[in-house]
Amino acid sequence: TWQHGVLMASKVMASDGSAFYSKFDKAGRPSGPGGYTFTNGSYVKGHSAAPPIDAEEGDEAPPPPPPSVWYGSAVGVAEATQDGLMKRDYCAVKPIVNIVIAGAPASGKGTQCEKIVEMLELVHISTGDMLRKAAEDESDELGQKAKEHMEAGELVPDDLIIGLVANELNKPECKERGWLLDGFPRTEAQAKEMEKLFLVPTKAILLEVPDDVLVERVTGRRLDPDTGKIYHMKFSPPEGDDAEEIKARLTQRADDTEEALRTRLKGFAANKAALQASFTKIIKTIDGNRSPDKVWEDIKKFLSQ
Repeated sequence: TWQHGVLMASKVMASDGSAFYSKFDKAGRPSGPGGYTFTNGSYVKGHSAAPPIDAEEGDEAPPPPPPSVWYGSAVGVAEATQDGLMKRDYCAVKPIVNIVIAGAPASGKGTQCEKIVEMLELVHISTGDMLRKAAEDESDELGQKAKEHMEAGELVPDDLIIGLVANELNKPECKERGWLLDGFPRTEAQAKEMEKLFLVPTKAILLEVPDDVLVERVTGRRLDPDTGKIYHMKFSPPEGDDAEEIKARLTQRADDTEEALRTRLKGFAANKAALQASFTKIIKTIDGNRSPDKVWEDIKKFLSQ
């Protein structure tokens, strides 16, 4: 098994028909336990290593290491299925999963992203956060070009966004852990550019919530300017002795009006169509008009397939 040009696990055959099964580190050395099967029908599992050395105080140099000692099971009789068992135990490498997720405003995407990252330990990349961070970094050439467009109230051109996304996805931690890309691609053209750069997701998730439900979720949100806390007048209103005092100072953000949301939903409709066309074979549409736990059950099942 290879990942990014590095041997991660292998079954190594000897000329006499015996075999060694193990995972390997980046230097090509066996890492952790392994297993051997022999031509006489027997096998062993474990690892070979030198026992620890207790150096005497004042020694100028450590003594030479003693011969390696076998740590593991005694010799057993190999079964007909032993090759498959050895591969399962010592050569199976957790695949790297790369995910694209999309959902309209208030679809619950943020909650599900947190759960996905927690389960798979992926690097979460939100294109909105990425753009803001790049724009703040004066040493980031692409970020500064994007900043010029943002300050002028213009859309950031595809070539700049794709360049920034590619820079993020090609970082070592993304290659080693996998990534969760949130908010990109938005068009078929962007998806094709990703493919040209070999930045292809293995799974795509689309959260589907009826527009009327989204309107109710968004227009009911209120901001407490004193604490920064977000309430919802129907689903999570202020409670306690000071509830009325809090309600009196709550404000509605400009983006949380129905008119603003309807405009954003038109843009998302085009985004949704592009994702469905670009990732036909790997996309899963999830009903987001349920409790977060129910939505997560379906996402987890899809990611485990």
